[in-house]
Amino acid sequence: MSRSTVIAASAMALLILPGCGSSGGPAAYVAAFGNEVDYIQWQQSSSGHLQGSMTVDQISGTAPAETLSVNTTPFTGNINGSSVSLTFGGLFGTTANVVGGISGSTLTLQVPQSDGTIQSASFAQGNLTAFNRAVATLRRQIQTDNTQAAQAQAQAQQQQANAQAEQTAQNDVATLSQDASLSSGSNLTGDLSNFMSDIQTAQSDLATEKQDASSDNSYCAATQTVAGDAQSVDGDLQSVQGDVQSMTPDIATVRQDIAAVQNDLANLTSSGLPAPSDATATIASARAILKNAIVQANGYIDQINAIDAHAYSIANGMATGSCSGDGPGSPTSPIPHLT
Repeated sequence: MSRSTVIAASAMALLILPGCGSSGGPAAYVAAFGNEVDYIQWQQSSSGHLQGSMTVDQISGTAPAETLSVNTTPFTGNINGSSVSLTFGGLFGTTANVVGGISGSTLTLQVPQSDGTIQSASFAQGNLTAFNRAVATLRRQIQTDNTQAAQAQAQAQQQQANAQAEQTAQNDVATLSQDASLSSGSNLTGDLSNFMSDIQTAQSDLATEKQDASSDNSYCAATQTVAGDAQSVDGDLQSVQGDVQSMTPDIATVRQDIAAVQNDLANLTSSGLPAPSDATATIASARAILKNAIVQANGYIDQINAIDAHAYSIANGMATGSCSGDGPGSPTSPIPHLT
């Protein structure tokens, strides 16, 4: 018999059904309790010798993966009057000698424990039908345990997913607020600062060119100098082109952040979850800031395009007559607007 049968013997619910007694021939006894059903059956010879087996059906594992484990252990023994002596081969990995007695329809066994104590276990006279009915109850218990545990796991997973969705939305709102900021040190502010710096340099180079253009143009020296000044201004335009290339991914990042927050809000709504209180306002603010930053950047682009065109116009205007070969040629193509 199982260790839990012995430990819980005092709490057993006995299934008492009519069956054969101990006077000879076959006999069967059943014990059922919380998570286990035991079935003892034997054949008694005329001399009182017993040969039989004990089947233990027990709930094993942890829900939602509980299963029914079945173990059968053979035994031999003897009956002398109301006294019973059984020898189990391999019970708990050893050979166990168990004594007991029969009183009416109840079989009581005294089982030695690993700690040296003796535990009494009682079985009611029954049959295979009673045993199968008790096993069916175990199977229903397993199904109930597994179903409830699976539902609890699913609920816990859903709660975790909800919490994650809410946290993701909060994180994305914070990221959007940071990426769409015009505060000191932000990407967009740095981009606009670069534009402004390069425009100032271009304006300075254009002023130098104008000054050089007013110098004596003997031997085309002034034309060559002014052409060099125009090329410097064109280099400033290319620097602004680099500013555009730097700002473009920052604009894309803000737009991606907005899309991420909008997706988060849609997911929260579909799940019946509340949105971060500042999400809508943050999206509106980000759009306004991004629009304003693009307008400023495009204003700088217009300035550098105009400055470069003016610089080349001055230089090429001086490249006439014997100095016609000293002009700077065609300027770099104008920079298109950011969108």
